[in-house]
Amino acid sequence: MARRGENEFDFLGLYIEEINGKEDKSNGAIKLREDSIFIEKRSRLNGKVKDSFEVAYDDIVSDGVDRPAKNRLVIQFKDRKVSLKTIDYEMLDVLEDKLFDIIEGPQDVPQDVPQAPQTVIAAKSEEKISEIDIPDQIRKYHDLYKEGIISEEEFENKKKELLSS
Repeated sequence: MARRGENEFDFLGLYIEEINGKEDKSNGAIKLREDSIFIEKRSRLNGKVKDSFEVAYDDIVSDGVDRPAKNRLVIQFKDRKVSLKTIDYEMLDVLEDKLFDIIEGPQDVPQDVPQAPQTVIAAKSEEKISEIDIPDQIRKYHDLYKEGIISEEEFENKKKELLSS
């Protein structure tokens, strides 16, 4: 299978899979699809795809999604336990939210809660963007590269993206 672009995945980072007590560590790329989770296991040395497969959402056990630490998300499937680790906490937040939306359905906002005007939402989004410390973000991605979690190409692409924003 051809290697996919970084933007196509919901998670890129350390992927630890435990099956029958045996642990296997690799880099991982995860894409949440409509009916399943697509997983690519990649070499920690060169980032090449070692294996790819899909797991149905129905295979996640009840209460099988846990966030034991800010940098870690654990998913318990019927036949395996998967731990995802990264220093990109925001990526894990988004992945966790998407998983819960898929598993439990989107949470409805109560009707009696007033909605914020679009101008306020836009202003808050701009605030959030301006709060990003670009050198800090680049350091985080450099650490991922040094740990072998992402390739040099992925690091350089992310650095260019951050510097152009």
